[in-house]
Amino acid sequence: LKPPKRHKVVAARPPAAGSTGRKGWDCMASSEGGLGLLGPHPLIRHASGEKLKLEKEGLELLQRADAPIHVVFTIGGSRCGKSTACNALALGNDPQASGFVTGDTFDPVTMGVDVAVRLLPGGGSLIIADTEGAFHICGSSQSARGFGALGLLAYHLSSAVLHVSMGSIDERDIEVLGFLAAAAAAGRDASSGSKPGSSAPQLKAPEEVPMLVLLVNGARFDLGDSVARRLLRPPNPGDQEAGRWSARAAIARGFRGKPALVSLPACSHAAYWIKVDDLRSRLLEAPPAMLPSGLQATGADIADRLVEILDVLNGAEPGGAVPREPEPATEALYRSAHLEPLVEEISRKFAAAGAAGEPPSMDEHLAKFDDRIANLTGGSGSGSGAGGGAPLREGLVADMRSRLAGRLAAIGEAQARGRQLQNSAARGASDQAAAAAADAAEKKSLSLLEASFQELEEQLEQACRAAEREVAQLKEHFLGIQQHHGSMSEKDDGHHRSLAESTKGVLDGHLNRLREVTKSRQRSFAEQVAASSEAIAAMEEELQALSEMLPDAARLTTPLVEIRESLEEGRLRRNAAGTRAAATVDGHVKKLKEAVEEECSSLTALRDMAQSRLAEQMEDLRVCLGQERSQREERHGALVAVADRLRVSLETSADMREQPVASMRELRLGRGGRRGCCGTSPEPDPS
Repeated sequence: LKPPKRHKVVAARPPAAGSTGRKGWDCMASSEGGLGLLGPHPLIRHASGEKLKLEKEGLELLQRADAPIHVVFTIGGSRCGKSTACNALALGNDPQASGFVTGDTFDPVTMGVDVAVRLLPGGGSLIIADTEGAFHICGSSQSARGFGALGLLAYHLSSAVLHVSMGSIDERDIEVLGFLAAAAAAGRDASSGSKPGSSAPQLKAPEEVPMLVLLVNGARFDLGDSVARRLLRPPNPGDQEAGRWSARAAIARGFRGKPALVSLPACSHAAYWIKVDDLRSRLLEAPPAMLPSGLQATGADIADRLVEILDVLNGAEPGGAVPREPEPATEALYRSAHLEPLVEEISRKFAAAGAAGEPPSMDEHLAKFDDRIANLTGGSGSGSGAGGGAPLREGLVADMRSRLAGRLAAIGEAQARGRQLQNSAARGASDQAAAAAADAAEKKSLSLLEASFQELEEQLEQACRAAEREVAQLKEHFLGIQQHHGSMSEKDDGHHRSLAESTKGVLDGHLNRLREVTKSRQRSFAEQVAASSEAIAAMEEELQALSEMLPDAARLTTPLVEIRESLEEGRLRRNAAGTRAAATVDGHVKKLKEAVEEECSSLTALRDMAQSRLAEQMEDLRVCLGQERSQREERHGALVAVADRLRVSLETSADMREQPVASMRELRLGRGGRRGCCGTSPEPDPS
């Protein structure tokens, strides 16, 4: 389950300037004061043992409602839009509001009952209760085949019951509504026929039966009140169709007036909120909640009534006098086909044994019932497995066994009373002889009885004389009262006569004034009629003058016809010219389209050819670059080898050249020394 949203009190936006709002429902305020929405809050939750638990915050919310109060409970199948409908009724078209929790998954969302209170603009409150859905395979077991105890609660507390379905309405909806109405009627009959000293809680009938409104969300067909009348038409006495008559008769008896049928489109439809407003107006047409005294119920009265209903529902047994859900079809078949014939057979055998004079044993016949059930279920109550017999539920078998025991006990008591009557008849014959002997003794006591009778007559005469004296006194007192009453009547007659005279004078004065007003109005009306006649005559004269001033229509007919024909001819020419121009333009457009297609194809071919040539040239250039790179690498290697050889040769030649230079330098140095010694300057070194 999705986590529920945080409930809060929502303040609505104020209406725009100059707008009257949507039937006054946009005028909403917070809970601190004014109009607004209170809640929603949880009201009822499921407890252990098929009990219902009342939530404190929801009960306090009900107590804050103001009279007059309209109570609306939504019931129906699960996942059909009940919470969405409640939000639409309570919040209106307010996207920022937070209301009842909704979901978009298969799992059920609402558990128990949630409630919100809308304070109406004109005074009063609308209580909207969102009830958990029925028939859901993953929902509550207490509403698997119907509305259960929550449906009975909705019926006894609502002023209008809103049944919600999705897409359409079918026979299952009619059947469960008929069962709800019949169960509520059975509860009323049980409470009215209960013993005065009974301590068991009884479900009291509501002061007014609720109104029934059928709502179809996302309707696929055109639905309305006419369809509702045809679907739920009260049956005629001579037309009782099997399987359908009872449900419709129960609905006609159990709900107020004629049920209404309303269809809502999707939430995004333009007419959705208009339909919601109509639905809200219909729900508010139902009479408000009333008290037995005839006064309007307050929120505290509604809360007390809810507590009383819950006490009765929690105190009653699930299978008691008021059924909460329809019996499963499979169990009904097993009951009628197997269990009830078995109970009837054992009861007949028990009665036959008692009539034969044999004292029947209830335990033996109950043991026979248990043996037959064991054989019927294949030795197990569940009947699992192939060929395991009828799968009878243990609770169903126990219910039928208790009924059989009660029936056997009733038969035994009836037979015992019959035997007692026979024995008393036999004793009566022997008592007649004893009665004859007692007659003689009775005759002797007759004289004593006559004496006592005379004494009683004397006492009675004395009592009669005392009563006559008291009656005479009462007559005198009564005459005095009559005289006083006569005097008071005369005074009252005088007052009445004076009052009648004054009333007659007032009426005469009013009649005179009324006659004067009538005469003055007649005079003014006659004057207005005369003035209107004169104005009409003047207008007729002006109209005559205007008609004379207008040109002759007969003389203008021929030119108008010629002009119309010329306009028609021009229109035809323009249409023909337009058609030719359109054909010419279409031809040019077609040629341009073909030329554009040819250009496109040629451009495509050119692009493909350019791409292929560019790819080839790139490949050739890549090959040439590879060859050039290899050649340059070879040249670089050759140059490096040449440079190495040249370096080696230069180094060798340099070494060979340094030796003769050194020797020549030494020689020159020697010659210079000698020249110096001779007084001559040495020659400069050419190096």
